[in-house]
Amino acid sequence: MQKQPQSHVPYKYRINYLMGQLPNFKFRVAQRWLHVELGKSRSTLEKWMYVRQDEKLEIPADKLIMLARFFEVKPEEMFNTPPGETIRSDFEMLFENQEV
Repeated sequence: MQKQPQSHVPYKYRINYLMGQLPNFKFRVAQRWLHVELGKSRSTLEKWMYVRQDEKLEIPADKLIMLARFFEVKPEEMFNTPPGETIRSDFEMLFENQEV
């Protein structure tokens, strides 16, 4: 599966991109039933699809794994910015400003 370009992506998760990569039939089924399989409301799934990178909202780990299995990707591939990358860059900024 192709990687989505990382730049200029405002969303935290790649759900929209991965939905768009589905064959037409699977896309229609996912639109109607994916939230049911996750045990969540349609509006919750939509919130997850459009959560921005700067928001605190997170998909629970068990649901993220379920989504990754559905899309046949690794859980870390569900993120537009790989987990830990933000923390790593924050630490790098801190260390740049410190004298050793």
